[in-house]
Amino acid sequence: MESRAHHPPEAMLCFKTEPLNYGDVCLTYGSIKLPIVKLLNGSRSTVTDCSRQTQRSLEADFTKNKLRPSIIGESRPLDAAADWRPMVWYMATFGDVPPSTLPRLYQHFLLAVNSPHHPGVIHTSPQWESDSRQWVLALGYTPPTCFPESQRFTTTHDVERNSSTEYSVSGDMMHLIEGHSRVKVLQWSELGKQKQDQMRAQFNRHVAHQAQKLNVCYRLMPPLSFRPNLEISGNLFQA
Repeated sequence: MESRAHHPPEAMLCFKTEPLNYGDVCLTYGSIKLPIVKLLNGSRSTVTDCSRQTQRSLEADFTKNKLRPSIIGESRPLDAAADWRPMVWYMATFGDVPPSTLPRLYQHFLLAVNSPHHPGVIHTSPQWESDSRQWVLALGYTPPTCFPESQRFTTTHDVERNSSTEYSVSGDMMHLIEGHSRVKVLQWSELGKQKQDQMRAQFNRHVAHQAQKLNVCYRLMPPLSFRPNLEISGNLFQA
């Protein structure tokens, strides 16, 4: 499929010089599973050996995670040091599979990005465009300090990289994500034990299946090295 690169107005082509802050779209290492397993591990009634081991494994080695678009969910302190790791909302495409095929725990927290076909939608500035449907998991997660620092998310539009786009999310849209997250976390906490157990078991089966596939990939892939200031040309990351 031909890439539909987005060409923003000329005013949007300059780089921001200030550090990353609330509402900026960045590139952050992380697994879309991490916010979910952290939620499960936060309660004695939902924690399992699977969720505990998954979080421990992913947080111990950032190379087991993907470098994915994320939205910074907290304001940068004036005295922020180099090891500042803000809470983020991870973004994902889930390989373009229908959302109805995803574990219900994912479905519960998802918000679509710039989609006229879904009731819960957020918009970026400038408008996010990609051949793949993009989602935000409205469940905040703070990466550990051992993870590399987030980089500004930038797309380029020609071979010479003469034009670039950086993305952000407005305050109103951020409040929408935050409100959606609060409601969905409350709904999750108020589910009966039987329903929670069913959703947790479905998610754990999904994690186990993904782990089997990833183990094969890790054996075949060369070691990953972190490269800062990454840019993306054409299609955005498939997450």
